[in-house]
Amino acid sequence: MKKYKKLLVIDPGITSGWATFNLAEGVPETLKGLDRSMGQVMGQRELWGLLTSIQDPPDLVIYERFRALGDYKIHFGKENITEQNIGIVLGYAYSVGADIVVQDPENKRKGYAWAKLKIASNHKDSHRRDAYAHGEFYMVMNGYKIMRREVT
Repeated sequence: MKKYKKLLVIDPGITSGWATFNLAEGVPETLKGLDRSMGQVMGQRELWGLLTSIQDPPDLVIYERFRALGDYKIHFGKENITEQNIGIVLGYAYSVGADIVVQDPENKRKGYAWAKLKIASNHKDSHRRDAYAHGEFYMVMNGYKIMRREVT
């Protein structure tokens, strides 16, 4: 299995969350200083600007899968910004030669628990945390980080 050194994780949407992990420096054990490694941007130009400003590109891009659920009559004929933003993320990943992993939205629940990260109390601030949780899920499931269980 290929080991990656730099991960970029995207939670795509109208507001897109992002998180970066430099695994060459080791896996973060705590969330201290995390504000520098995750954030969120609103809009497509802003997402593209963020991606193209990365000076040391990732070798793996992870993003959350999107599927329109619910009443298709509501979605019929409407533009879907989330799908368009996934296209932006894929275009970026291809342009820098990064591998791509798609994760299901459900995976972030385990990522939150494993990171001991609280789910944001309001949706407006959740995107960056969701991206981080997806990164945590990937690291644990692929052997970069070992979960230690506490016995009480």
